[in-house]
Amino acid sequence: MIPDFILARITAIQKELDDLARAVAPQPANEGETLRLKGIWQGTEVDETDFEDAARSLFKSTGVES
Repeated sequence: MIPDFILARITAIQKELDDLARAVAPQPANEGETLRLKGIWQGTEVDETDFEDAARSLFKSTGVES
């Protein structure tokens, strides 16, 4: 049988890991939500075609169609 103090420590570590996973997990953006670009990208307009072009460029060499 595992001593109570070890079980308590395991439970505490599990909670810390769960909290850490929630803290670093990407937060889903609301569809249609406007995000503001900063730094050198500030003022740049990005639309769906930019994402499509980027996907085509990224996967061009693999032969995978996006």
